[in-house]
Amino acid sequence: MGGLRGSVLADHRSGFWKLERQQTFKEPGDAGWQAFADGRWEDSLRILDGRRPEFEGYYRRIADNGFATRRVQQLPGDVRGFVNRVEELRALNRLLTDGHRSADVTLSVITGTAGVGKTSLALRWAHSVRNRFPDGQLYANLRGYDPGPPAQPEQILDRFLRALGVPPAAVPADLDDRAALYRSRLAGRRVLVVLDNAATARQVRPLLPGTDRCLVVVTSRNMLSRLATRDGGRRLTLRMLSEQDAVTLLRDITSAYRSGDDPDELTELARLCARLPLALRFAAERAASRPFMPLGQLIQDLRDESALWDRSPRRRTRSPTQYARSSPGPTGP
Repeated sequence: MGGLRGSVLADHRSGFWKLERQQTFKEPGDAGWQAFADGRWEDSLRILDGRRPEFEGYYRRIADNGFATRRVQQLPGDVRGFVNRVEELRALNRLLTDGHRSADVTLSVITGTAGVGKTSLALRWAHSVRNRFPDGQLYANLRGYDPGPPAQPEQILDRFLRALGVPPAAVPADLDDRAALYRSRLAGRRVLVVLDNAATARQVRPLLPGTDRCLVVVTSRNMLSRLATRDGGRRLTLRMLSEQDAVTLLRDITSAYRSGDDPDELTELARLCARLPLALRFAAERAASRPFMPLGQLIQDLRDESALWDRSPRRRTRSPTQYARSSPGPTGP
């Protein structure tokens, strides 16, 4: 940050600490002190303007130069080679508008089996509507089905609060206090929150804003029924790709590296991958990395690996479908 905004912030910090030393803000519980500590520049500047005439105009200068509201943009990159899902994208669009009026849905839960493309859909849609959320986008992988321990709400709230401008020292230690401050920071703002790879409703609920101006999109292998019944979430269940779309995805990924693959063999490979996008991507990347290997040979190798997985108690290798069911990532759960 530079120029006028940087100088205004420096002035504000200097002015704030000057007033604090002069006991204009009596103690940490003072409203002005807390607003500054929370990063709520608008509120703290209003208090400055009202208490000391020499700081008149700070609020106006900050607000006019766009510093009053910090815009977060945490979305991962959009997914390449995205295929179809037209109806699902339309269903998500209806979260924002229902006919000619604004919809009142503030929570969507995208569910489906591992590797079916929940994250891909969520990110593709989030990127397409990000301009509808002028105050930014928050993103977190909750690691609900990752090999390690799942992310805890306290951890995610700490990251979100820092991203929203709360100084580390001002982040409360208690979960309920963090959630309350998070809701306060989002009040009056229009922010899109993407919570990826959730395992339980308990993991998600503290991360829900308290305002109907925000929208939360959750992805999970679990149905998360309590979010639908208790929190008004609208569920969208993904199915495997159609055979045609699965073959199209294989072609999109491999076309720059190999040509002349037999359509029947591409269809066979799509079936071997159970038409799961993550498994299809895994198989397509392998085919692309072996441009001179006949596709039939690659299919046989994958069948052998699948059989080895089924027979081996240690499960040393993974077939494409097993890979899809066990690997996290942008195209996965």
